[in-house]
Amino acid sequence: MKNLQISERLSLFANLAVVAGIIFLAVEVSQNTAMIEAQMSQGRAETAMDQAESLYNSDHLPEIFLAMEQEQPLTDSQRVRFTAYLRAFNRNQDNLLHQVEQGFLGPTTLRSIRDAIWAELARKKAAREIWESTRVSYSDEYVELVDSVISEHLTNLSASR
Repeated sequence: MKNLQISERLSLFANLAVVAGIIFLAVEVSQNTAMIEAQMSQGRAETAMDQAESLYNSDHLPEIFLAMEQEQPLTDSQRVRFTAYLRAFNRNQDNLLHQVEQGFLGPTTLRSIRDAIWAELARKKAAREIWESTRVSYSDEYVELVDSVISEHLTNLSASR
């Protein structure tokens, strides 16, 4: 009888230890998830800062952006530089879209991606031309998103004329 009580108590303690271990593991996973989310957020912020820095430290990009705003044709060297800039921009936005689709980023990020596509691609004729020649480099989902933003922009543009 006494052995049975000891066995039951040991079994109860073992079960409680398992439950405590599971709870501890859940807390650890939650903390790890929060840390990864913070690192991802920091990485996005650093990418945005790098992109801004590439513009304000560049001897070439401000001239290129001004030429596009004024709808002036780009020189060959400006087109090469802007194509490289645009490829980096699109790669970053494609990556962000993938993270949204995987549930790593909130749905408001999609609005930010659309706004960035509108600002960098849709409203600049030279950027749209470069997009047409480089679009095969990106995911189907991103191509579809860019095309829809450009289409919306062009529709709104023609409606306002």
